[in-house]
Amino acid sequence: MKSVIRKNGDVPEWARLGLAQRGFQSLEDAMADELFRHLEARPKSKQAERVEQILDLLSRLGRGDQSAFFQKGDLLSRYEWHYGLTFSGRRGLRAELMFTKELAEEDAWEYRAVHFLMSLVPHRINRLRRCADEGCGKWFYAAKRDDQQFCGGNCRQRHYDSDPAMRKRKRKYMREYRDLTSRRVFR
Repeated sequence: MKSVIRKNGDVPEWARLGLAQRGFQSLEDAMADELFRHLEARPKSKQAERVEQILDLLSRLGRGDQSAFFQKGDLLSRYEWHYGLTFSGRRGLRAELMFTKELAEEDAWEYRAVHFLMSLVPHRINRLRRCADEGCGKWFYAAKRDDQQFCGGNCRQRHYDSDPAMRKRKRKYMREYRDLTSRRVFR
């Protein structure tokens, strides 16, 4: 997403926060990155386990699994928010979703994560995915491509290298390549 930022124009929030310099295309990408980093850092916490259950539920819904819809009630019933108004000098009044009660840091992260995940419904829910590499299985947000299957280049390469058909094609190619280069050297 490229956009021209004019001196007196309205600056997008992701650009204002310096996210473009850190490699994020939008505020959504940065929030997803924070969510998944936290899940990796504290995978055994109660909060992370609950967020992972919601991730799994939403991912299944995004793939069209209608049975997952009936499991949502128990998972989402614990979260309480309310709307409040905040005043921002540059933008004026804004309606903002706020926590109903004071929360500990880990619980506040959980609420923010669930709020972010629910904001993806219905249009971007199908971008929540698990890495297709068997050795990885990390969650990621496919922001760049609709058909993205891997969380990064290392997993994509590992999957490509371990595929028997690809290994066979590479062996054949390398055999032909070595034959060709050996003929060139001795001529």
